[in-house]
Amino acid sequence: MAAKKKILLVEDQDDARAFMRVLVEGAGWEAQEAASSAAALESARRDKPDAVVMDIMMPGGSGFQCILEMRAVEALKAVPILVCTARFNDKDEEQCRALGADDFITKPFKNEDLCGKLRKLLEKSAGPRKS
Repeated sequence: MAAKKKILLVEDQDDARAFMRVLVEGAGWEAQEAASSAAALESARRDKPDAVVMDIMMPGGSGFQCILEMRAVEALKAVPILVCTARFNDKDEEQCRALGADDFITKPFKNEDLCGKLRKLLEKSAGPRKS
């Protein structure tokens, strides 16, 4: 049996993180959690997630900075990042994508939209690899 895909949920709001955990685990994936940018970087370096769901507004460092720092780590460069934030404007989305985020979803979101976007990112990242 194939190992479950690991999804790192980076969200400072406990209830929002718990809700995403239920969705992720319900989709058959393993949820890992981080409540800050620093914890997210530590977890990502240690556990090498298959995808990351990243909030933008967090204490102790923004999601923007966290995306930039993750993309600077060789082992994390190809890990898909889905930005999930209540803060939305075209400039934020452009900045996230410029820093290396792969997709963007706004809160509140439909349950199936979050899992659908994650599924697409996981399928895309699981494509043929170059040697």
